[in-house]
Amino acid sequence: MTFTPLDPESFPTIWNDGRYLVSLRALGILPLGKQWIDVSKPTVKTTPGEQRYQIRDEGEGILVSQWDHTITIADTEEGHTQYIDEITVDAGILTLFVWVYANVFCRYRQFRLRLLVNRGFESFRSSF
Repeated sequence: MTFTPLDPESFPTIWNDGRYLVSLRALGILPLGKQWIDVSKPTVKTTPGEQRYQIRDEGEGILVSQWDHTITIADTEEGHTQYIDEITVDAGILTLFVWVYANVFCRYRQFRLRLLVNRGFESFRSSF
């Protein structure tokens, strides 16, 4: 899946609250219409000393009428970092297919994040 920014014409370096219109293409070829990425950073209630960060996309579009995706990053009591994807989708009769895509996409991203961590972020540092 490729996302081409339309409004604004480029993705931000740092995602702030706002709406971003994108064009979707499956496999970079098959046009799937336009989708709004609607970013917010919810206020997260934490206990003293707890570190927690969230970013949410309440997107909508022609193909997917509801894409509610929250990413949570938090410290654990064991001193690790926990990454959680939570997604609610509604795409009418295509909901099952969108759900499968979201599930595979998030699992693949988490796999890639684990690789990045296990390699000490080496490939990430080399891109700067």
